[in-house]
Amino acid sequence: RINSSQRQVIEALKFALEKIQGPPGTGKSTTVFHIIDKVLPELRTRAPSRQGHAGVRRVLVTCSRNVAVESIAQKLAGLHAG
Repeated sequence: RINSSQRQVIEALKFALEKIQGPPGTGKSTTVFHIIDKVLPELRTRAPSRQGHAGVRRVLVTCSRNVAVESIAQKLAGLHAG
């Protein structure tokens, strides 16, 4: 679940490159996941078709802690599992 501040960030950054920072436990990974979740459908429709990779775009996420990257990756994998 996201709060109103996270919702504002998600809307504002859906087409931007930005750094999100803050103390542990403030929902940064969740916010990044929701930004990616919001942007992925738009990236897929705008992606050029390449042999075997039609409609696929990549998103790069970097974090100073592996646990944050793993958290985001698990949430993204959950999108494909459903």
